[in-house]
Amino acid sequence: MIQESGRNGLKGASKADKDMWAEMSTDWENFYITSVEAFLTIANKHEESESTDSNFIGRERLVQSKARIGQNQFRQIILSSYNDKCCITDLSIPNLLVASHIMPWSAKPSERLNPCNGLCLSSIHDSAFDQGLLTLNSNLEVVLSSKLLHQNNPFVDYSFKQYEGKSITLPTKFIPKEEFLAHHRIEIFQQ
Repeated sequence: MIQESGRNGLKGASKADKDMWAEMSTDWENFYITSVEAFLTIANKHEESESTDSNFIGRERLVQSKARIGQNQFRQIILSSYNDKCCITDLSIPNLLVASHIMPWSAKPSERLNPCNGLCLSSIHDSAFDQGLLTLNSNLEVVLSSKLLHQNNPFVDYSFKQYEGKSITLPTKFIPKEEFLAHHRIEIFQQ
């Protein structure tokens, strides 16, 4: 395709590079899953150094926390799949977009990084989705909880009610799995 447009492409590409590009282009989903597994194998071998600093200054202290390995790649794939737009509102400011998990991170570890378990949502819609105040039906249309529908508030009208029953903008790849959406409707959504 690049050469057909009159360009030469990557002149120094090896046969392995070309094979990998062809594999990625023909089976993006499998390539993504394989590369995430390879990344996690490498990441697990890397041990973070532990700090023994117990010096407390002012109101700060050293805190140990867990980090979600692979979350940045998941975010990049989800935002790219939705063309960097919220699938409900079309908001296109990346700093205000979240790669939201349909089935929560804690619910099924084997699906945490599955791009079919993600939606690109604005921060406020992600929060509402996580709290079960909105969901998607099997036709990928927005369904609001009665907790939002019964609000008499212009902000709720503008931010949520106008999207009730509307179809989301579909991603270019990695369509949300109905299995994950059904879990969200049953386990998280608040009627």
